[in-house]
Amino acid sequence: SQHWREFVMPRKLKVGILTYHFYEKFANYGSVLQAYAMQRYLSRLGVENEIIDYVPDHLRDVNMRLPVLRDKTHNLLPFINLLFFQIQIYRLIGKFERFVKKNIRLSKEKIYSDNFEKAQYGAYIIGSDTVWSTDESGGFDDGFWANYPVMRGKLCIAYSPSAADMDFSETDRQTIKDRLKNFSAATLRTCLLLTYCARACPRPC
Repeated sequence: SQHWREFVMPRKLKVGILTYHFYEKFANYGSVLQAYAMQRYLSRLGVENEIIDYVPDHLRDVNMRLPVLRDKTHNLLPFINLLFFQIQIYRLIGKFERFVKKNIRLSKEKIYSDNFEKAQYGAYIIGSDTVWSTDESGGFDDGFWANYPVMRGKLCIAYSPSAADMDFSETDRQTIKDRLKNFSAATLRTCLLLTYCARACPRPC
């Protein structure tokens, strides 16, 4: 808590949290609960905050309620299994939506890549979850890597992001080196990512 007070509290900044708070390719309890916990913790410290209702490009057209429509395998058995669970999934997503509406404070407007300039905050916290996985995102998402113009020059903190089990190419490593310059501080959750970032970090690690 001392670190949060050091970075955020003295400046009285409104914090925007960027994470997988709801939108996923499937119902993910961990994503919702880690977002809820982060917001609760910051609020208890007296930090004004809200979770940015951000939909990354790779999830923009995903229908969470009807994953059966996304099946591209054309294999009969997996399709039948998915169809069997479809009603349960539909109901589960409804429960997730009600939990988020009741317990999580979101930005008033839904934010996408083409209107991110509306996400105006004094500081940004990115994470946790697999927000740095280039495999999931199809590249380096500008929101999760603090690379939108509106974020530049602001206090940006990466809180326990994961890149899953990515094996970065040389080009990826150079991009990571560039993107890390957007952050004032970072805490990491995997040894592999820590190794990459320690080599590329523009600040002492």
